[in-house]
Amino acid sequence: MRSIRPNAAMFLVLGLMFGLTSGASAQVTFVETGPNGCFVNPTSGTTECAKATFSLMTGGSAGSPGTVIGGTSATNVTGLQIRIQNTTPTTVTNYQNADLLLGFFWGLTNSPTLATTTTGGVTSYNGSALATNSLGGQAIINPALCSPAVCAGPSVNVGAYWAGSYKPGGWSGTPGTFAGAYAVAASGFGLISLGQGNNIGANDPTLVAHTNSLDFGLLGGAGSTPTTGNKPAIQDILTVQVAFLTPVPSLNLNIDILASNVHFAYGTNPDTASGARKAPEPASIALFGVGVVALGWARRRKRRQ
Repeated sequence: MRSIRPNAAMFLVLGLMFGLTSGASAQVTFVETGPNGCFVNPTSGTTECAKATFSLMTGGSAGSPGTVIGGTSATNVTGLQIRIQNTTPTTVTNYQNADLLLGFFWGLTNSPTLATTTTGGVTSYNGSALATNSLGGQAIINPALCSPAVCAGPSVNVGAYWAGSYKPGGWSGTPGTFAGAYAVAASGFGLISLGQGNNIGANDPTLVAHTNSLDFGLLGGAGSTPTTGNKPAIQDILTVQVAFLTPVPSLNLNIDILASNVHFAYGTNPDTASGARKAPEPASIALFGVGVVALGWARRRKRRQ
């Protein structure tokens, strides 16, 4: 019986090691339902892409979401982080209003209550909403349209303009039905009666007078200079952290968040064609690679015999 060739053995071992280590630190990512995590926006005709990565947070309290941890399940979970990114390629530069990513819907099993704080009559979800650029450049395009003192730089707090809303059973209206009970949005989405909701994070800086529901929408094409009109916009990541009112005893991102509840919303009202699907986990990709290597080695060995 012929032994496994050293190269094949090495690939198998490395693949298994990568699969095990990736599984230990994996998070759960949702992407657009179409090919390559994209869909064709029926309003503008633009092919748009987006993804949202969920992470668990522990060690916090009602006043703090805690610290992001690795892994997809944990006990005594005190908060949730969602990293929303417009991944539309740099080839798209002439953005129309309908192309701005302005909202995100999701749901959690048993719908745990999020913690809020009321200051000066304004109620905010305990947490934060930070705008960043995946390439490390300016987070806000057209920063002069807000306050350069707070809009310049690679990380900008936009919690005063991205509000959180909650409705048991989800949302419904003219565009369609969105099962996710939780939403974060820069737009009020009037056709589904979302409302402006509560700020994300108390004591957020005032950037500008809120003149347009398109302000601080998410643009893709990181590294390009998209045309956005007379409005400040984010390029290209919004990282939202929210705290639970009381720690959730057990939470599994693979089970407790359903793809059917996840929606990306473009323009001033969400489009029903823009659902989401769960992206393959790194561990699954690694194991698939191991299978391909093993299959190739087996076929090669059979031919030699």
